[in-house]
Amino acid sequence: MNNTVINVPSGKLASEDAASKLRKKLAKDLSDGKPVEISTSGSVTGETGEQKNLKISPGKLASQWYQREPQRLEAEKAAMKNFFPEFTLNTMDDGRYYWHGTLNPGIIPDGWAWEVAAVYNHNHPMPVMGGSVRVFLLNPGVEDVIKALGWQPHHLLRCQQDGLYLCTTRSEDMSSGTQYETSAVQTLSWAVKWLTALELVMTGDLSREKFDNPVGV
Repeated sequence: MNNTVINVPSGKLASEDAASKLRKKLAKDLSDGKPVEISTSGSVTGETGEQKNLKISPGKLASQWYQREPQRLEAEKAAMKNFFPEFTLNTMDDGRYYWHGTLNPGIIPDGWAWEVAAVYNHNHPMPVMGGSVRVFLLNPGVEDVIKALGWQPHHLLRCQQDGLYLCTTRSEDMSSGTQYETSAVQTLSWAVKWLTALELVMTGDLSREKFDNPVGV
């Protein structure tokens, strides 16, 4: 068997040491929000030989809300453990957190349950129409509901990325001057109210007109 010989170029370790120092400096500059110089090709290392002609303005990249405010996340966890202990916290591919579990208003017999996901917006708890925590029906899904009813309930909003979700926050709650913030517990409690009304429509105890009123039930 032939022995493989690995030739280590002279100065290799020194070069890696310099690169390591550069990476650490860049990491620190980014963490501190300091300007970073880039070349016309987008390089930040200065090793391409191109003239650096642009500085990235000071500032920090947008982060997830739970990274900016870890104490808020802990408060959300504590509240969910208290009110919806069966729900589990998960992470989507794009970094958003969401709670997954089932809700059972108990109107329809035989233990009918709704599998739902309560998804935090990237900018939670920024006041937005529909709330910064969005509840999506997973099983049965919104399309199943629309098919069963033969019409689409008014209180639904569409997210281009995720599809239809329950509108649990009215536009007047988002009016200027209010200090309205959404929480997962609050949003899920409104989702229970929405599902309760929906089940009452299904059993014939609540009219479509009352349920579908833009003012809400």
